[in-house]
Amino acid sequence: MTAPAPASLGITAKSIHAAAGRSASKRAPADPAAAREGLRTRYALQRKLQSVLYRPELPASEQHRACWCHRSITDYRQGSVQVLRRADGGSARLIGVQTCGNARLCPVCGPKVGARRREELELAHVRHVRQGRGLAYLLTLTFPHGIELRLSEAEAKLTDAIRRFKNSRTWKRMRARGALGYVSSSEETFGALNGWHPHQHILLFGQRDTIEGRDNEAGDLVGAHVDELKAAWLASCRKAGIAIDSITDFLDHGLRVQGGIAAAEYVAKFGRETSWSLSAEMTARSWKAGRLSDHYTPPQLLALAHAGISIVGRGETFDPAALILDYAGVYKGKRLLTWTPGLKAALGIDDIDDEAIAADTSAAPEESEVATITTDQLASLHARRALGEFLAWCADYCDAGDALENQRIADDAIRWLMEDRPPTALGVMRVGGTKNRNYVSWTKVQ
Repeated sequence: MTAPAPASLGITAKSIHAAAGRSASKRAPADPAAAREGLRTRYALQRKLQSVLYRPELPASEQHRACWCHRSITDYRQGSVQVLRRADGGSARLIGVQTCGNARLCPVCGPKVGARRREELELAHVRHVRQGRGLAYLLTLTFPHGIELRLSEAEAKLTDAIRRFKNSRTWKRMRARGALGYVSSSEETFGALNGWHPHQHILLFGQRDTIEGRDNEAGDLVGAHVDELKAAWLASCRKAGIAIDSITDFLDHGLRVQGGIAAAEYVAKFGRETSWSLSAEMTARSWKAGRLSDHYTPPQLLALAHAGISIVGRGETFDPAALILDYAGVYKGKRLLTWTPGLKAALGIDDIDDEAIAADTSAAPEESEVATITTDQLASLHARRALGEFLAWCADYCDAGDALENQRIADDAIRWLMEDRPPTALGVMRVGGTKNRNYVSWTKVQ
C-alpha cells in the first residue's frame, strides 16, 4: 500500500511578537476531546518506536534509551507512580517514571522538549530583535544527493561541508559584521525518489548590515553578501566530496538566506505540537510534514510503520520501520539545537539539556494529582499497549473533586482494560538500577 500524501494545515506566523512571551495557559485552549485523541496516538506511536528499537539479542542495559521511556520506575522501592491531570480534561501524564528525552524520535518526550526549545528561540528572538539589538536571519543549507547515498554517508558529508563552511573566510567576515551568534538545527526527510535528505537551518542573530540584500519574489535575500555565502557553500561541499552536477542549480537551491518574517515564522513553528496523525502537518522542526508528497520526516515514518504502510518508489518499496532504525542509529545522542558558546548567556536564557526537560516532574499550575498506580498495573497497561488509553480515560473522567472517587475511576479503567483485551506484549518494566535485574512482566499480573 502506498502512503498517502500528508496534508498541510497551513500554519504560519506573521510575526514572532504576537506569540512571544505568552504562556501556554494564555493560548487558545485546544479541544479536550481532540487533545485526548492525540494523547492516545502519541503513546501508541511510542510503543511502536520501542518495538522497532528493541534488540532481543542485547541485554537490557544496552537497549536504546527510548525502549525504557515510561517503562522504568524512578524509585522502584516506592512501587508506584502518580497520575497528573490537566484541569481542562485534555491531557494526563505520569510522574515517577524515567523518560528518554529523545527530542528527535520519541512521540511523548519530543513535543515537550520541542516546545521548551521553541520558547527559548522566541525569547532569544524577542530580546535580540524587538529590543532593538538587530535582526535575525535564517540560513538553510542543503546539497544534491541520490537514492544510493546512505543516511550515515549523507550526514557525514553534510557535517564535513558545514564545518568547512563555518571555517571559511566568507563566513568569518560575515560574523565580523556584528553577528552575536547563531543556533543550528538539522532537519531530515526521506523521499522515495532521492532517499534521505539531511539539511541544516542556521538562525543567525546579527545586525542590519550583517547580511545585506533585498527580498526576491520567493522571499529570499539576494545581493552581493548572499552570493559570497553561496560561493563559499559550493566550495565547502566540493571539498567534502559532494558531487555537484549543475553549478547553476546548486547556486539557486543549495543555500537560502531569509530574514524578518521568514526567520520569525521558523521560530514560531519550532516545537509546536499539533497532532500525530498521518493527515496532519507536524509544525515543529522535527515534527513537521515534508512539503512534497513523497517526503517524510522521522515522526511520519514512525506513524507509517505503526499503520503498516510501506513507501513505494520507482520499482522499490521501503520499510518505514527499517528507516527509523537507521535514523535512530545515525542521530543517537545528537542534540535538537546547538547554540554558539555564550549566546544563551548573552540573551539571558538558562541552559538545560533535553533529558532534564523531559524528566521534569513539577506540576503545572493547571495540573493536579488524581490517582496512583502500582508498578504491576503499569506493566499490565504496557502489556496491552493501553497506556495512552488509560491516561485519556483519567483526563476525561477524573476531576478536581473527591480523591477516593478519582482513584476508583483509575483502578476501574485498568481493570476494564485488562478484562477487555488480552496482553499482546511482554509489558516488561525496569524497576531497579541500570543492570539487567529486578524486572516485572505482565505474567505476574493476573
